[in-house]
Amino acid sequence: MSAYIPDLTPTELARIEMALEFEALSDTALDLAIRAAVIQHGGTLVPPKDEWGPLECELSLLGLSATGDTPAVAARGWTKHCLRSCGAMSDGEAA
Repeated sequence: MSAYIPDLTPTELARIEMALEFEALSDTALDLAIRAAVIQHGGTLVPPKDEWGPLECELSLLGLSATGDTPAVAARGWTKHCLRSCGAMSDGEAA
């Protein structure tokens, strides 16, 4: 029995490639990589504010969002979300 391989959109492929790249990076390198990815792909990275505004760093990239104490922590959350979505899709479930 062969495994089900879904047809992926270019955005989904870009997410997967980026998530796999992010997994291998240290926090310092990931901080730089996520900032570059946000610029390149038109995402947003909102740092926490002291008085008013978000309490955590907010990351939105290629249609997925995550939060964390730092950009690197938010990027790790984004990566986990991305890979979970891909795992659900490969099992034939809705993401």
